[in-house]
Amino acid sequence: MLLAIFLKGMISTALALSSLNPFLSFWFSLFSALFSFLIIFVYFIWFHTFIGQTLGKMLLGIKVTDIGGKRASLLRIVFRTFGYSLSFTFFFLGFFWAAFDRKKQGWHDKLAGTVVLEA
Repeated sequence: MLLAIFLKGMISTALALSSLNPFLSFWFSLFSALFSFLIIFVYFIWFHTFIGQTLGKMLLGIKVTDIGGKRASLLRIVFRTFGYSLSFTFFFLGFFWAAFDRKKQGWHDKLAGTVVLEA
């Protein structure tokens, strides 16, 4: 995640320097947005699918599983990752929802049929 933020910052700097050329500015903006989306999306999908945890979840000692406690499938993780945007959309309410939910699931977990458990 930090790598994506750093790289996006580097690209944004290049974009600012290219602001004199509208053609380059458009392509830098497009590349920056696509690259950021791709890095973040791949990060979450790869770590959750193959390890069950992102680096942050490893530090907290938690992991993502399906409802039955087994490793979540690739399809579930893809839905969960897309579900993050839903959870972000309404002032992070989808994440806060987990604090009050009986199963401690955020909106993205409910969408994908996943839960977060202690590792």
